[in-house]
Amino acid sequence: MNLDEYIKDFMLHPEKYYHRIIWYINVVRVGKRKLSLGYCTYGKGIAFVTGDPLTVMLVDRVSVRPPLDDGTPGYCSDGKWCLNRKCPFSTGKNRLKVDVEEIERGLKEAGYYDFGTYACGNVVFNRPVIELRRRK
Repeated sequence: MNLDEYIKDFMLHPEKYYHRIIWYINVVRVGKRKLSLGYCTYGKGIAFVTGDPLTVMLVDRVSVRPPLDDGTPGYCSDGKWCLNRKCPFSTGKNRLKVDVEEIERGLKEAGYYDFGTYACGNVVFNRPVIELRRRK
């Protein structure tokens, strides 16, 4: 796809390039902190881990541009913060020092990892489902 085709397709079908982030609010406890997880519907995995409620309100979707024929690489608007190692656009670093794979395993064991079924919006937990220790 060249740049002109991309722009035309983007204008006609923006839903192909904007992907929702589904937030699981207060689902994990690390020490005294409650963390929220952002599940990316493009990369199909946990992309964001935050203890900041403002992030949950501001990051509600990502914009993804495919690689172009002229050699321009693909791009995600939030790839530099993304923790999903399965996504080709993820370049983020885990600054909170939590093991995302351990969180995913814990959610699967607790029966809460079927993220595709919650495509309607964010999910708020009254109490954290998983308790972790901070990695060193």
